[in-house]
Amino acid sequence: MIFLKNHSSCSCYVFIANFWLSCGDLIETSGSTNSEWEYEQFFQTQQDIFMNKPFAAVTGNHDKSANKNFTNHFN
Repeated sequence: MIFLKNHSSCSCYVFIANFWLSCGDLIETSGSTNSEWEYEQFFQTQQDIFMNKPFAAVTGNHDKSANKNFTNHFN
């Protein structure tokens, strides 16, 4: 999963992060096809972060959709 690769890469450079910030595009698909399963994978793979550090996410162009999956998870 790309999420795990990103987390591992960041952890190598920032040993003591007090929070995590995502600049968007938490999922790959965009528009009306963006799907809940991608968010499920994201939350499952990032569980250790969410349990230990504050996490803030910004909407990326792939996160916007008519089904409002991003809004349902982060607001």
